[in-house]
Amino acid sequence: MRQDISAAVEATSVLALTDRRLIFVSPSPQVISWSLCSITKAQVVTSPGANHIGGYLVDGDEGSFQLGIDKAWGPAFGARVSFACAVAKIRDPR
Repeated sequence: MRQDISAAVEATSVLALTDRRLIFVSPSPQVISWSLCSITKAQVVTSPGANHIGGYLVDGDEGSFQLGIDKAWGPAFGARVSFACAVAKIRDPR
């Protein structure tokens, strides 16, 4: 039986939040890292339907990207990123 390669690739991407950065790592290999202070937009976009993947739009110092995000936990992650960005901007108001 042939394995679905696209499913394996989706499972190996990581979107991580630290106290200073939002980091995306994909198997391409590609790493994108935004300073939380530089993020001007971070938004989860979902549409109704059977697909479990939504979109996550990020604009910041590393450019604008649309990443895939799970619809089940994406909105909660998006809220954490928004809160972390606000805290980072208050701590470092440059």
